Amino acid sequence: MTSGENPVYPATTQACYLIGGSQAALSVPDLTLWRHDGPPSWLSPVQRQTIAVDDIDPLEAQIRQFVAVIRGEEPPLVSGEDGLCTLRVVQAIAQSGVIGETVTFS
Repeated sequence: MTSGENPVYPATTQACYLIGGSQAALSVPDLTLWRHDGPPSWLSPVQRQTIAVDDIDPLEAQIRQFVAVIRGEEPPLVSGEDGLCTLRVVQAIAQSGVIGETVTFS
């Protein structure tokens, strides 16, 4: 299910992904941020914060930003180097799946 960014697909408010880090976690698509109010500890309570987002079509927003970049009105939100890094990660994942081993790259 989705977060409602595309009206073609039914939305849900239930979390289906939890992205965890050393300082916080984010559940998706409900965009709930989970973190400690202070240093992380098993003995301190976890704070919950829902991140508010604008109700806009992400594809329309991407096109508007792309046009602004072409016109020289804004810098790109994602650089070509960022895109290349993402491609390398996806290729490593695919290669790892084929060979059944960890793939490293720099």
